[in-house]
Amino acid sequence: MPTKRPLSKRLWHYYLRAAERMVKVFRIINITFLVGSTAVVLVLISLFTP
Repeated sequence: MPTKRPLSKRLWHYYLRAAERMVKVFRIINITFLVGSTAVVLVLISLFTP
C-alpha cells in the first residue's frame, strides 16, 4: 500500500503539468481565433461597403 502514494503524487504532478500546457495551448488558440474572427469581420465589412 505505501507504494501507491508516490505514484499518485507523480501522476498528480504530471496532471498539473499537462493542465498548464493545455491552458497555454488553449490561450494561444483563443488569441488566434479572436484575431482571425476580427480579420474576417473586417474583410466582410470592407467587401460589403462600396
